[in-house]
Amino acid sequence: MTYNPKLFVNKQVSMIDEAIHIQVMGLMPNVPIELKATRISAGTKRFKLQSFAKFIADENGTVDLKIAKPTEGTYLDVDAMGLFWSLERKDEVQDIEQAITDKLAPHKLTISLHIQNEVEDELELIRLWKAPNIAREDVRDDGLVGTFFYDDSKEKKPGVMVVGGSEGGIYEYLASLLAAHGFNVLALGYFGVEDLPKGLHDIPMEYFKRGINWMKARMEVAE
Repeated sequence: MTYNPKLFVNKQVSMIDEAIHIQVMGLMPNVPIELKATRISAGTKRFKLQSFAKFIADENGTVDLKIAKPTEGTYLDVDAMGLFWSLERKDEVQDIEQAITDKLAPHKLTISLHIQNEVEDELELIRLWKAPNIAREDVRDDGLVGTFFYDDSKEKKPGVMVVGGSEGGIYEYLASLLAAHGFNVLALGYFGVEDLPKGLHDIPMEYFKRGINWMKARMEVAE
């Protein structure tokens, strides 16, 4: 019988909050394998992030991460998304010419299949913070400092305002994801960015009211 080990995923391009189903097929029954996930971080300093899990193929020559428990790895229980959340920072990468400073840049993740330390197959996955149909607009009106995410079809959808916590700045990650799930979202900074207060104190509540009124005035926001 001819064996042809292959990696399969349900989606190679997905939103970053979507679950991914990884399977390996075409293996010899009961053969040990290793799966590795690798990506390079964003920022002015770039680091390799890596996770791994080792498995034993079942009698059909399959490893399904929804039901397979690792024998060893950066996670140890059955978890379809274990390779994603258990990524660990490794060495700084020195040979990349340009830093990725866009906070919403897609995550490019490589899943590789190893048998006896040889790479048998690999796939590149793209994980998106912002869906292709979502527009991003800087907001600098009436003293507001924020970012508005909306469906570029201009379809009226419920409005949501997102504010960050003690880190300050504009919390765009959650806002862009909410927009992909059917909302028009204003990510509003209220300290620690541009001309806003430097620290988390003496923040006027009227500022948030102006943000709400700004959203209400947008044609894309449903009343």
